[in-house]
Amino acid sequence: MPRIMFIEATRNGVVGGSVVCLCRMVRELHRMGYECCVVLRSDLPIRGEIEKYARVFLLPRIEKRRRSNSRPAAWAGWIRDFLMEDLPGTAALLRIIRREKVDIVHLNNGLGFDHDGILAARLTGARCIVHERGFMKLSAVSRWLSRYVDTVVCVSDAVLRHLKDQKPASRTVRKVYDGVDPGEIENSGSARRVRDELGIPPSEPVVGLIGTVQPWKGHRELLHAVRTIRWKFPKIRCIFAGGIYDPEYEMELRNAVKDWDIENQILFLGYRSDVLDVMRALDVVVHASILPEPFGMVLIEAMALKKPVVATRAGGPLEIIEDGASGILVESGDSEGLADAILRLLENPSLANQMGCAGRERVDGMFPLSQAMKEITGIYGGLL
Repeated sequence: MPRIMFIEATRNGVVGGSVVCLCRMVRELHRMGYECCVVLRSDLPIRGEIEKYARVFLLPRIEKRRRSNSRPAAWAGWIRDFLMEDLPGTAALLRIIRREKVDIVHLNNGLGFDHDGILAARLTGARCIVHERGFMKLSAVSRWLSRYVDTVVCVSDAVLRHLKDQKPASRTVRKVYDGVDPGEIENSGSARRVRDELGIPPSEPVVGLIGTVQPWKGHRELLHAVRTIRWKFPKIRCIFAGGIYDPEYEMELRNAVKDWDIENQILFLGYRSDVLDVMRALDVVVHASILPEPFGMVLIEAMALKKPVVATRAGGPLEIIEDGASGILVESGDSEGLADAILRLLENPSLANQMGCAGRERVDGMFPLSQAMKEITGIYGGLL
């Protein structure tokens, strides 16, 4: 079997969906007999979990020089970045690829990141795969380097369309949905433990947003919704669970909670390694992104747990949720629509249960981890 080296671009130590998906892929590949190593750009709380299945290399952080006030020409900026970041990064990756006898370099975050990984694969003759997980606009350099990428894997049709519109030079661009193992998710963990930890009785309604704390994820919009919901459900609780990507935004949220007198309703948990247990403790899982979500791993995890979900109508959620059947879709940025959808589920437990069961069926049919891994390993096999 080929030896795979993954490169994760996260540089701020915050665990997001891309890292969770990486850990899941490495675990499954290990079970299938593949030898993997993982290159991290920053230490991550989930590193210990990854090390159960793969060798992990932590590349030293490359500090950027302070830039002058004058904006350099595009070519000058590219040369500076190449000399300061890409060149030393390529040298470090070359050593790992050769020592580990890597056959395939798999970039986990998109063509706009980790140019040094593409260069190192090219220089060593390793094949190169890039997982495109967002709607990033490609630079001229990224488009040029894409000619050395064998396959770009997009996490949704929305991401695939966005990427193709930018005309990358990669030989193959295809969609592979991320997946979950519903049985594994369902048969472990405890909702009661989390509620007991947080002091929330079983009878009190709880909604939550699982995701890194940054403005486009829609935490503020959910706060607005909770202000409306509490007039019908005075004991409503709202949980935010996820690493702090933007500390200033988190402080804005905390100040808003104080100003709006909803401190008794809101719980900021930060990063949780037991995020599935946190999800089990929720009555409704909310995905409130105000910009198009590339995919929505949280949604399929919640649906696998038979949790009713509310999400915004843009990007990946349009492919995941059948509106009104396996969840409810609302317009992006519409806090009143968000409140109405959550109230509809809290006031109709039978509807919530029906949508939760329909969501589980949809995950079983469209997003099984076994299918995702079959497609990924099929790509590997086709390259060698």
